[in-house]
Amino acid sequence: MMLKLERVLKYTYQHIIRNGWLSFASIAIMTLTFFVISIFSLTVYSVNVVLHYYESKSQIILFFNPNAPASYISAVKKDIENTHRATEIKYVSKKQAFVNFEKTLKTQNPQLAKAVDLNALPPSYEISTNNLSNLEYIAGILYKLKSQSKGEINNILYFKSVVQFLKKAVSIITSIGIGLIVFLSIISFVIIIITVAITINSHSEEIEIMKLVGATDTYVSGPFIFEGAFYGIIGVFASSIILYLIFLVLNTYYRESVILPLLSFFQGIPIPQYSPLLILEIIFVEVLLGIIIGSISSFIAISRYLKK
Repeated sequence: MMLKLERVLKYTYQHIIRNGWLSFASIAIMTLTFFVISIFSLTVYSVNVVLHYYESKSQIILFFNPNAPASYISAVKKDIENTHRATEIKYVSKKQAFVNFEKTLKTQNPQLAKAVDLNALPPSYEISTNNLSNLEYIAGILYKLKSQSKGEINNILYFKSVVQFLKKAVSIITSIGIGLIVFLSIISFVIIIITVAITINSHSEEIEIMKLVGATDTYVSGPFIFEGAFYGIIGVFASSIILYLIFLVLNTYYRESVILPLLSFFQGIPIPQYSPLLILEIIFVEVLLGIIIGSISSFIAISRYLKK
């Protein structure tokens, strides 16, 4: 077994060195493919973190008529609780609404703040959920309650535009990313097939002799399949190194001019943290994918030759 592995590694090394620029092209396109996969994976992860944040912050504000009876307000709260989809139901009384309103306008428009009467502001519920689907479900119930009420419910404010925009952004990013990955994967397949096919043709006499002395197809094809897998593995680690260097340069030389201004601009929004475990998971999946792409490409090339 050790001799077989030593032979495979020896021939793989010889094939890669002899192919020169073709080997470089195969590694380069695999590196580009997995660089795009890494960027795509981290981008989708980041957008989903921000999306989850906005989903958890999204609210429905239910305004009651200032004269709505307390029993009706309590009954509405019970209806919301019975959905088991609200994470928080915060009651804002007329007095609290007036205090909040006064705080906001005192510095902006003191004259208007003085003109507003305590009884002019309605009580309300601020309803939060942990995702958009729950928010939409509760909104549907509240709109139904409003249509059935006799003026007790004054208005419903439903904030969902940011979350819907982010959901659409995730969908677009995913579509573009998958399309680009498929395109680059196809190019990787083609280039590796061409590279391995040229290697096979340059070793055609050696392969014929091996077949004549009884070598199996597995024995013959082993080094070529390993060569393709090697291109995939090197491509993954090369893309990981490039990505790491980009983050290192940004954090070292552009922290003051780029990173900190971005953090200040997105203040209040959680910045995604890329844990070592997440990075290792992405690399592990990419290594498997690289081995699959490289091995299948090489297998196709050697199988076509052996069938002749």
